[in-house]
Amino acid sequence: MRSLTRKHFEADGSWFDEAAELARGEWQNDGYFNARVEGSSIILREDSTAIHAALALSIDQGRRYRLGEVHIRNADPSAAGLAIPETRVRELMPLRSGDLFNVGKIWNGLEALKDAYGNEGYIDFTAQPQTDVDEARGIISLTLELQEERRYYIGKVEIIGLDPAKQHLLKSPPKSGELFRLQRIKEFYRMNRDILPSGATYWTSMDFARDAGIGTVDLKFDFHVFVCPQFDE
Repeated sequence: MRSLTRKHFEADGSWFDEAAELARGEWQNDGYFNARVEGSSIILREDSTAIHAALALSIDQGRRYRLGEVHIRNADPSAAGLAIPETRVRELMPLRSGDLFNVGKIWNGLEALKDAYGNEGYIDFTAQPQTDVDEARGIISLTLELQEERRYYIGKVEIIGLDPAKQHLLKSPPKSGELFRLQRIKEFYRMNRDILPSGATYWTSMDFARDAGIGTVDLKFDFHVFVCPQFDE
């Protein structure tokens, strides 16, 4: 209830469904994988800045589940193995067999896995989770199917919009031929915070174009662009 009352929703027709899904997520993070949420709402009042509503939810939490076996496989059956060792993949998943089944932690693990692969040049990597529910035992087994795709290296590097004297002072700029690692790009921005325009980040001032045929990513750093310091990470 606290998480719902602290949140502001867009005043459109989907706000109730969003609120119900947030509530369902709380139960799914506590082992109730098949929880169902229904309810209703009424508008209490409106003012110049917001609509105030009362929300009534009915929760059918269902059975509580624990994590069973975890299987990891490459989506490409012809692949010799995984680019990242299976032991490392398992370490990145914050659940172990016997733990309460927690959907939120599984998604966090998938995000960590995407970051790990992205930092090894696999920028098109995806992971598809598949569940197998054993109702009799209250266990959900999890299979992660990993689509690694190809590995990318840095192609051309272009830096514009920066004073030549400052550009000469840049520390550790990305170089052609290096493995493309997003963490490496983030570190470049952090190391040169005092040289780059205020608020410059990789998502506001960097464009990249990948060539899937040869596995390269061309980088263009354009420091002419408008940046907002309040969004600086």
